[in-house]
Amino acid sequence: AALDAPSEARLYERYAAGWTADKRHLGWSMSKSVTNALTALAVAHGALSLEDSICKHVKATNEAACAITVPHLLEFGSGLDWKEGYESGGGLQTSSVLAMLYGEGRGDMVRFITSHALRDAPGTSWQYSSGDSTLLAGVVGAAMRPRRGDGWEWKLLMEPVGVRSAVWERDGQGVRVGSSLMHATPRDWAKLGFLFLNDGCWEGQRLLPE
Repeated sequence: AALDAPSEARLYERYAAGWTADKRHLGWSMSKSVTNALTALAVAHGALSLEDSICKHVKATNEAACAITVPHLLEFGSGLDWKEGYESGGGLQTSSVLAMLYGEGRGDMVRFITSHALRDAPGTSWQYSSGDSTLLAGVVGAAMRPRRGDGWEWKLLMEPVGVRSAVWERDGQGVRVGSSLMHATPRDWAKLGFLFLNDGCWEGQRLLPE
């Protein structure tokens, strides 16, 4: 962006060969930021409390996981013994995230994530985890769907900011893959970024709680 004056910004965009403004891009972990925004909406609409155990909304495979609360998931503090391993990290056969996205966890991600043992007491350690974000998406969806119906994410977040291209993959149980698998055009990703840049406000209207 080049500023001509304090109140005026000129935006430029350019696409690589084979790409256009209308092609969706897989957002990978940008999806996590959208999951966090949806969590804020669920709290604002009274469907979810920051004190809630995950087990108030979803069934945990391992009962010990009921000690995990919504803030633990927002802060990557679940304490689950999760292995966020990719190609450069080695141990692909033991990677929790690859098993969730492409292997045994694909059919029921909440069940798969909560089958992991607790490595630490929730809230006592930090570890980047696509499991935490996808479990959070499952909790938020279970809390909101009975109140707002399917597609509430579009009505409350996407439509108000003009995001029309978004497609979000789900697991076999219909849970959105909150860590990784939202697709949208770069312009629509930019709209969401602009919403966050402006503290959750869009055209003078507050969409996300402070």
